[in-house]
Amino acid sequence: MKQLFLCLIIFLLTLPTLAEYRAYRLGIKYHPENPDDEEKEVITSLDNYQYETYFKITPFQQTRIISHWRCKGRTDYHTPYCTDPKELKLQQDEGLAPTQNVRTPASN
Repeated sequence: MKQLFLCLIIFLLTLPTLAEYRAYRLGIKYHPENPDDEEKEVITSLDNYQYETYFKITPFQQTRIISHWRCKGRTDYHTPYCTDPKELKLQQDEGLAPTQNVRTPASN
């Protein structure tokens, strides 16, 4: 009985697991008081609060969520984020090739 239980545990531990993560398109303003400050867009796995904490550039920085979606798979080894399904549908409707999302923080 113990051997059967041990075999069952080993079998369950070796099953492949499925990973998911959420991708966010964020709009970032570094100097919102300045009328010439453009909002920069970045795609990341961090939400607006996490991004602002991790990549705080100026004390006046404002970060907002433009859109978000769920991606399947892993994010290691700098794998590009999956494309927003809404954008993918628009690109398919217009007959354009899908684009890959780059994994970099917004540049100042």
